[in-house]
Amino acid sequence: MDETWDHLFRKARLEPAAPRENLYRRLLSRATYLVHVAPAGLLAREKRWKADEEFFIWADQDPDFGGVWVPVFTSPEKVARYIQAREVAAPAGQDLYWMSHEPGGVWGMLETIDCFAGIRLDPGLDGGLAISWPEVNVLSEGRVPCEAPFRYELPMNQLRLPGGARVAFAPMDPELTGSEGLQAVFPDVGRPEPEDLRSLVALNIDPEVADGEDTAWAPCRHLALALKRWVESGRGASAYVEALVKCLIAFEMYGEAEAVCNWLGEQEGNEAFAWVFLSAIYGRTGRLDSCAKLCEKGIRRYSRERAFYLNQARAYSQLDDRTAARNSARRGLVQFPDDAVLRRFL
Repeated sequence: MDETWDHLFRKARLEPAAPRENLYRRLLSRATYLVHVAPAGLLAREKRWKADEEFFIWADQDPDFGGVWVPVFTSPEKVARYIQAREVAAPAGQDLYWMSHEPGGVWGMLETIDCFAGIRLDPGLDGGLAISWPEVNVLSEGRVPCEAPFRYELPMNQLRLPGGARVAFAPMDPELTGSEGLQAVFPDVGRPEPEDLRSLVALNIDPEVADGEDTAWAPCRHLALALKRWVESGRGASAYVEALVKCLIAFEMYGEAEAVCNWLGEQEGNEAFAWVFLSAIYGRTGRLDSCAKLCEKGIRRYSRERAFYLNQARAYSQLDDRTAARNSARRGLVQFPDDAVLRRFL
């Protein structure tokens, strides 16, 4: 079984387009381990998590967007190799412990972590196998995720590139992407990683510049990184801030979107904008209590922002608190008396 697991794992690492159904089925049937950070002096190096227990785990921050990637392991030996290879050390007064989970027990818990982008499965010196939020979400329901490539559409009608931005087109490599067609890349942000080719977004292009093709497929993370660089460069930055956040949400890169919104919210004049999108992210990722609480703050500070009333009403409705949902809608209708969507909650 271990040999079969190792074969499936290597295949997924080396061939991004390779089917993962068998790997995910085996993963759902295996115990998993996290690196737990706790006060030094516990008697055992291994610890079993309880559902009502507060804990802290070791995680890595995405260097590009700031999302959180959690290393998850399939054996205690792989935990030990990771700690040794990375020279991981606990903060002063703390120590590192293995936290074991029953098969399938870790996925739903990970989704409650702030800015959770996904997991890195069995990393060592390398990054392990990336499993992003959408796939973890399906695993949390005990199901096997669909096979890549995952295809998305832009959340806006068109995307105009800033002056001087470069885009290159080339036929997609079926061995890397699992599909054919035209691929778009942005040389200014480097080449996409092979695993980035598992999620693609359709871009409308001028057939005259791409041998008659009117659609090119860009890796979602690669396009988002280009948007972020355009924001940081100041080349029409304000035009791309909203596009960046909307794209991250549309691509189900919720951890990255949350981290970007947190960053934006710290900048003067962007708090309301950031809170609106954060509340939407909380709602989409099932953190409904957090959504309702943030919307309450938003209503008190920005009473003319319709999205706070609407997102709060939706959160309470999903929590089956119809009284609270109606109250949110009524408060919103004071500001927006003709809003048909808010009236649906009455």
